[in-house]
Amino acid sequence: MRVGLSNLPDAGFTEATVERMWELIHTARKDPVWIGLVRRLVKECPPKDYFCEAETLAELFHGIRGPLVRYRKDDQRIEQVHHPFITLHFAAGDCDDLVTLYGAGVGTIGHPYRIVTVKADARRPDKWSHTWGEVKLATRGWLGADLTESDSYLGWTPAPERYWAKKIFNEPGV
Repeated sequence: MRVGLSNLPDAGFTEATVERMWELIHTARKDPVWIGLVRRLVKECPPKDYFCEAETLAELFHGIRGPLVRYRKDDQRIEQVHHPFITLHFAAGDCDDLVTLYGAGVGTIGHPYRIVTVKADARRPDKWSHTWGEVKLATRGWLGADLTESDSYLGWTPAPERYWAKKIFNEPGV
């Protein structure tokens, strides 16, 4: 399988970007190497401790337990979305890369996932400028996973006063 980055047009950015993120999430979730990697990453969690699984992946990808991935911006003129393996290889990604990485991880082990995007940039108030993921656990409901902030944790998302519009993209076909 050929894995690379995707350059997306500025027009229709949000829908095109989110569509590409779901494509990459689904591609990873079918890859036996990715499946094996994710299962190894959560192997220390007790059976059926789904919070442990979701939290372990968030902490590993976020860098709390050792920086597997750091937040880095895209080129200002080119929107890029990377396959999870590429994000891990680069050890860096922006918000949509981290959302794709985490979504592929928790989705691989059976947890429902959705993508949230917000308008949060005062310099570009009409643009959808940030994204995070949310994982659904039967005992806790939807938990935010914004892996871009150094002090975040599973369940943390930006406060509503930090953005003025929000869209939720549920997994296609679910």
